[in-house]
Amino acid sequence: MDQAAQYAVETDEASFDRDVIQSSFEHLVLVDFWAAWCGPCRSLSPILDKLLVAYSGSVHLAKVNTDEQQQLAARYGVRSLPTIFLFKDGEAVDQFMGVQPESEIRRFIDKYIVRESDKQLDKATGLYGQGNVEEAIALLQRAIPDDPDNDRPKFVLIGWLAEQTRFEDAKAVLGSISTEGRNDTRYAQLAARIDFGTQANTAQSIEELAQSIAQDGNNLEARFELAGQLVRGDKLTEALDQLLEIIKRDRSFRKDQPRQHILKIFDLAGGKGEIVNQYRRQLARVLN
Repeated sequence: MDQAAQYAVETDEASFDRDVIQSSFEHLVLVDFWAAWCGPCRSLSPILDKLLVAYSGSVHLAKVNTDEQQQLAARYGVRSLPTIFLFKDGEAVDQFMGVQPESEIRRFIDKYIVRESDKQLDKATGLYGQGNVEEAIALLQRAIPDDPDNDRPKFVLIGWLAEQTRFEDAKAVLGSISTEGRNDTRYAQLAARIDFGTQANTAQSIEELAQSIAQDGNNLEARFELAGQLVRGDKLTEALDQLLEIIKRDRSFRKDQPRQHILKIFDLAGGKGEIVNQYRRQLARVLN
């Protein structure tokens, strides 16, 4: 027997309530609105079958032939094929249209999968909010190895470790993020935060570095160190100003590290927004 077949069913208007609505209280149900003449539907079908096996019963599939079930398709406003609805606890909570890569469909599903590691994440978040920082961190450190494919607790743990300046520990967890997770904007943000944290190679304070610069504006090492300290204090615009000033004074300083640091700060700021747009323009003017 095809492994996927045990988690899939052809449904119609008469059986839809049983196959989809009621079943969605027990597990997630994907509803695939398709047609035999639809090429993209045929392309999507083996991807869905593969995922049914991968999720081992946590997700079921109900297929609706729209040529035969036109009223059912009309009820859910289906206008293009394939259209996939996700049902949870009796309701359609999400949908997508067209053929999507397996990785995208996994992310689509994973938003609604309740995993044991997610339960531990909720518990740890509560502990962290109560000030029990070490207990919260330890809880996630125990939970993650039991569910290594779940990036959600990893992202949270990395952020907490970075807040505690445990940058090497944070870097180790960052290295375990999945290939799909590395496309998440949080990955670049946390990677940049760790990079700046591990480069804390000066004992001088912000005030001492600023005084050194006031005495000698060409002290580019002091400016570079000051920029790093400012980033660690979440003073991103001030750090960007220092790095831009270094580039203006010496494009070759530290073999292009100031420009690279500016790009990392853009990642830290989420890659978009007013600060990023403003300083991206300034960087372009300085370089050109």
